[in-house]
Amino acid sequence: MEKDFHKKHYMAEGTHWFLRARRAFLIGFFRGQDFKSKILEVGCSGGLFIKELHDLGFVGAFGVDINNDAVRYGKERGIDKIQTADGNHLPFLDGEFDFVVSSDVLEHIQFEDKALREWHRILREGGELLLTVPAFRFLWSEHDVANQHYRRYTRMMLAAVLRRNGFRVVRSSYWNFFLFLPIFIIRLIGKFMSIFTGTKNKPQDQLIDFGRYLNAILEGILRLENFLLLKGINFPFGVSVFVIAKK
Repeated sequence: MEKDFHKKHYMAEGTHWFLRARRAFLIGFFRGQDFKSKILEVGCSGGLFIKELHDLGFVGAFGVDINNDAVRYGKERGIDKIQTADGNHLPFLDGEFDFVVSSDVLEHIQFEDKALREWHRILREGGELLLTVPAFRFLWSEHDVANQHYRRYTRMMLAAVLRRNGFRVVRSSYWNFFLFLPIFIIRLIGKFMSIFTGTKNKPQDQLIDFGRYLNAILEGILRLENFLLLKGINFPFGVSVFVIAKK
């Protein structure tokens, strides 16, 4: 991810509808879990997910991110249990964590198997990986280019790569189902305009500030979806894939 886009991401963590709703979705899985659980977030950005876990009582939550500026920004906000580290080479013992969480990180890593083997290594036996990634190659856009993505996934594709690296998938679904159609249409229009005008769009991140009211509406739509997913309902398609996998 280019430096300017990475900065935009961690600066928007607390306000952007997509980032807030995704974080709330992942937090939902930890309600009712043992507060003594050791949790690692790989790709923690500015650390707000870690802060929210701490606020819930999960004092063993820790985060790593490859970007020094993001970690420094988080520490300036008082989030101290985060550090700079490469997701392919983590400074932790075998079996040290009960949970590993990674939200929209794997697609940034060129050699996905290497990263997944490392995440598998630091999980205890029976520990769980919570993973989200962007879905469907046909949704590829300037956003993916700007954020230096290597791929987008399907449920089957993600399950296959997890299994070959020692994980057992216990649940998978798509996320961001309700907003899939408008997002698909917007990206399709962008592709057609690029083809018909003969111009190549400049890579552009899509963390757009829609203003307070539309931001709240979009977040509310995703929070409704979160509620249904946390009740056990799976969706047949969406803008993202999420998986829970056991070691």
